[in-house]
Amino acid sequence: MEAGQIRCMRNAVLIPLILVGIEAGAAEVKIRELRLSGGVTPETDEPEGTDRVGATSASISFDGDGALDYGPRGGITLYESFGSLGRYGGFMLGFGFSHSEQEGDAAHQSNFSPTPITYDGPIKRWVNVFDLHLGWAYALSDKLHVEVLPFVGYGSMRVQDTIAFGGGVSRDDHGTSDGPYWEGGLTLGLYYTFANGAQLGANGGWLVSHGRASIGYSDGSLVYEIDQSGPVGNITLGFRF
Repeated sequence: MEAGQIRCMRNAVLIPLILVGIEAGAAEVKIRELRLSGGVTPETDEPEGTDRVGATSASISFDGDGALDYGPRGGITLYESFGSLGRYGGFMLGFGFSHSEQEGDAAHQSNFSPTPITYDGPIKRWVNVFDLHLGWAYALSDKLHVEVLPFVGYGSMRVQDTIAFGGGVSRDDHGTSDGPYWEGGLTLGLYYTFANGAQLGANGGWLVSHGRASIGYSDGSLVYEIDQSGPVGNITLGFRF
């Protein structure tokens, strides 16, 4: 028998065995994991603000870029696949909670005429949100897998503004308010699970969000709407049960 024929016969036997082995390995992967994440939330658009004093209202303008800077974001999420991941992967679901913080550094003012109300400090915000993830996972081996996960979330946004003065108006320092917040996005992640179940991973993607908060004062209110769209990234530590 010629060497070429022998190689063909060998490949005809080995290739199906390798494919079966890969499929069997993938089929053994069942995702049931709890993960802690830490990363960044993207810079916001410049907040849109309206100041109301009695029956009068005015827009809020910023000296320079009024966007809130990149800030820290952390969370905890439970994930589970719909059965074992087969040759082509499988659906998975996640539900979690995240907290983020951001701050801007631009001075701003309410444009009342003839005398504006000036704010002498930055805007800060804190976001608490519950997210639902539904996407696709694929096992590269019994220890390494990738995920593509769209997500949506709803929660609350707390905004803090600082002392304001001008036009005979004096407002309390550090006025705060909570309001509704929603977000959505997509992440792509890579995760390695050790033999003892411990897991290390990373993901990146895109986030869009919108929040609204109204700070009430004795003489009126200050309403902020803040939009956000940009890249996100996280490092995760977890455990596969």
